[in-house]
Amino acid sequence: MLRQCGRTAALIGLVGLGLTFLGSSFSASTYAANCSQADSHYKAAQVRPPQAERLLEKAISECPSHAGALNNLAVIRESQGRLAEALALYQRAITAEPSGPAPYAGLGDILMMKKNFSGAAEAYQTFLTKLKDDKLKGDPSGLAPYEADYQRRLQTARSHLPPEQAQINEPAPPSKQDIVTARAITRSLTTKPKKPRFRGLGLAVRTEPSIDLQILFDFNSDGIKKESLSQISEIAKALNSAKLQNARILIEGHTDSSGSDQYNLTLSQRRAAAVQHMLTKRFGIDVRRSEINGLGEKAPIASNHSDAGRAMNRRVTIVNLGKN
Repeated sequence: MLRQCGRTAALIGLVGLGLTFLGSSFSASTYAANCSQADSHYKAAQVRPPQAERLLEKAISECPSHAGALNNLAVIRESQGRLAEALALYQRAITAEPSGPAPYAGLGDILMMKKNFSGAAEAYQTFLTKLKDDKLKGDPSGLAPYEADYQRRLQTARSHLPPEQAQINEPAPPSKQDIVTARAITRSLTTKPKKPRFRGLGLAVRTEPSIDLQILFDFNSDGIKKESLSQISEIAKALNSAKLQNARILIEGHTDSSGSDQYNLTLSQRRAAAVQHMLTKRFGIDVRRSEINGLGEKAPIASNHSDAGRAMNRRVTIVNLGKN
């Protein structure tokens, strides 16, 4: 269990290893003006252990996206054995502040207890990767002393995996050969499929031109990895081309089968929205030209029984809906 750090851990008295956010590890957006009172409750919880649970609950009720309060209440719920609640809180903390490392460690700990070793290894790997970034900023969250311990936990999680899954690493950055060019995207979105595309159980057959693209996101998050900016740039170029400049598109988000159906559905919707936001804000594509939809795990294009198949299923589909 990860979360309360140093003196605060001793004061709160949580069982096992704990780390805490001290506030400085979050972006300014986490602390909007309407969350200032929640921030006061969050800080008070760190120095008033007997009231910590109540104060954190109050902070979250006033500011539902307060990542620090979400994370630290998750720690308490985990220590109480309320794992489903803790898991949901860690996931909310990740959504609120994807760059914060600590919730990924807590997520990994719970997945280990649930014997989801593949998910735990991926969460631990993400924690360690984000911790490296945190250390470059001077370790504002104070998590560096726990790096070696979580390296060991990662190895333990991997030891439970079959050999072909034992090496779980961050996705390799796409090479130039992996990026689908604007020309290829334009061709796919202006060519009717030769036969209707089956989209999964209970989903309508598709007849519109479409293309599946691999957009990399942070684990369990809608944060787009910087490695995928080149791919989104190519999408924007295609949409600005003569053949597509008047087209409306549908952006569909897809996940693999890890996690619950409802969680995957919500995550896929958020990821589709993130791509739409990126196209609009960074590349100037009029938001009125696009719609979004999340399908979760409902429309796989590969088996979810292998790492390679799951990676293929974590994708974004662009559909040409015709002219505006």
